[in-house]
Amino acid sequence: MEHEPEATLRSVEPRKVDAERAQAILMQVTAVRTPLVASSELGIHETSYRLRVWRGASFCEFNWWRELPREWQSLAPIVSGIEEIASEVLNAV
Repeated sequence: MEHEPEATLRSVEPRKVDAERAQAILMQVTAVRTPLVASSELGIHETSYRLRVWRGASFCEFNWWRELPREWQSLAPIVSGIEEIASEVLNAV
């Protein structure tokens, strides 16, 4: 069965996140420059990742499995920041 992190997060009571850390991630999101499509390998892997970004009516989504593609390495600090906050929130439950 596939693990859905969104389902886990939905079951957690809302928690406050440090505003400075959240703002830093948002600033990175608006400043990052990366190709929309990365080269990819075909295959099956038990772990896949998704980064969705919304701003008003604008929306983009990046999907990958195993490791962040070389072309999207500029997203690594954003992904790390979000993972750190999510880990803290889930471990505080």
